[in-house]
Amino acid sequence: MSHRKICFVPQAEPLEPRLTLSTVMPTLTTPAYRAALADVRSVLGSLAKTGNYERAESDLTQAAARIPYGKSRLLPVWQAKLSAISPGAPGSGLRAQRQMLLALNAHLHRGLKASILSVRGPTAAGLSRPRLDSLDRGLLFVNETARAIEVTLTDVSSTRILFASSIPGNSSLYFDDNPPSSRDSLLPPLQAFEVSATIANGPRVRLLLAAPFGKTVLFLERPGQLIAEVEETGFPGGG
Repeated sequence: MSHRKICFVPQAEPLEPRLTLSTVMPTLTTPAYRAALADVRSVLGSLAKTGNYERAESDLTQAAARIPYGKSRLLPVWQAKLSAISPGAPGSGLRAQRQMLLALNAHLHRGLKASILSVRGPTAAGLSRPRLDSLDRGLLFVNETARAIEVTLTDVSSTRILFASSIPGNSSLYFDDNPPSSRDSLLPPLQAFEVSATIANGPRVRLLLAAPFGKTVLFLERPGQLIAEVEETGFPGGG
């Protein structure tokens, strides 16, 4: 079975505005939430039978589009998990499925905490108080500026660059510390890391994070400034 390896997949969908005058809040119903769970299981079940990664990615994109802010915030995580499934790593497909479902819960929990979406029905209570084993070991970068930024993640103790990548304007990038092809975290859980971001011919920002995983880093531009804000997912980390 052939396999495409994709480490990071930027998303070019416009992101939600930080401030809005609209009082209309995107809402996910319990049946829609259950349908999303079924979609993920169906996609990975079909992938196991066919090995068709292109079809799986297309189906996940459609599933994410039915979730509030799913294409901009959730899809990069799903794509990273999908691309890390390896036929040579037994159980990686099942681990990816579990991690994708946890990522969905983390996405909705974060949206509820930020009051940018709502969930109707019995599902809402569970998402407001997630189980401690609902873990997210990734680091999501969200570029809310209109311009591309260059982002570097560095291990402070060793000065080793873990990755360096460009994120187009109004798009996202996901760093997966616990891919489905690995049973263990790739990095020490209590390490300190530096995030550095620069706009071409423009401002730069540096951010020091202790145990940064399970977080979202938002980049915003103000006159003469590049600003980095950190959002907690509400999920401690893990796979």
